[in-house]
Amino acid sequence: MSTTTPNTTDRLTLPTRIAEPARDTGLLLIRVTLGGLFVFHGSAKFTAGIDGFAGYLDSLGVPFPLLNAYLAAGTEVVAGVAVALGLFTRLASIPLAFTMAVAFFTAKGAQLSAQGGGGEYPLALGLVAVALVLTGPGRFNLTTPLLRLIGSKRIALQAKHASAIAVSA
Repeated sequence: MSTTTPNTTDRLTLPTRIAEPARDTGLLLIRVTLGGLFVFHGSAKFTAGIDGFAGYLDSLGVPFPLLNAYLAAGTEVVAGVAVALGLFTRLASIPLAFTMAVAFFTAKGAQLSAQGGGGEYPLALGLVAVALVLTGPGRFNLTTPLLRLIGSKRIALQAKHASAIAVSA
């Protein structure tokens, strides 16, 4: 009689046919949530008056506060839309992570506070953006079909050009 103990991790591991779609769905939810939060906060900076945000940056000693206010808000909106749609997610996540690193170290002084006003929010958003740089968008994204479309049009154009050369030769 064998007294083999079953491997407990086998019970915790999903079969590949379930795990891959679940992972891709999870990445989709993360992307849409993160991108939506950035679009919300970036557009709020514009609609509430960019001058107010620039004044806040000035009070922190940020150089060129108006320029940096536009850059931060614009980055949050444009890159946030790209991340939510899964359009060049890895590339779009880099400036979001950078913006949150600046917010964490500049605005929050790299402080964490259970009473509020600490840097937990920019830290969390920035780390999720870094995670998307590392993982990519998952299967549900717009980059893949866009690149296929561009590639097929380029191939069609090259074929048309090659046939024109063959006919003229």
